[in-house]
Amino acid sequence: MWPRNILVLLLFCYGEFFDCHMCYLYHLQIMSKNFNNVLHWDPVEPAFPGQKVLYSVQYWRGDDQNYLKKMECQNITSLSCDLTAETPSVYDVYYKAKVMVNGSCHGITTSFNPLRNTVFGPPVLSIRTTASSLHVNITVPKGPNGKSIPNI
Repeated sequence: MWPRNILVLLLFCYGEFFDCHMCYLYHLQIMSKNFNNVLHWDPVEPAFPGQKVLYSVQYWRGDDQNYLKKMECQNITSLSCDLTAETPSVYDVYYKAKVMVNGSCHGITTSFNPLRNTVFGPPVLSIRTTASSLHVNITVPKGPNGKSIPNI
């Protein structure tokens, strides 16, 4: 008879919903600056000399059951993918992303929420002087598509 711990693990990991497989062994990260959300990952060594390594990206929104393909990031050789359009800043919605390498899972991110995980860039300063005054204008950085961050 199988030990109880193994049976519990098998029952817990049954199905793709829990993502319980070797996919978590690789480093993936969604880096978000000013709500521009870009997925980055480490390169994979080819399994044999001359093999072309192709990456494909899928993303998951917290209220969906399945991963969706990021069409612009299928069978690519670069080590990043812009997910800004797929990960809008919605309150209490979390996202994950998955990278496939030549059809096998390379990694899955931890949960990501743009409102909580974005890093803001420095403000934009403009200075204008006249003979009797100094005018300093400070504006917040722009977000995706040139949109003002306070309006996101």
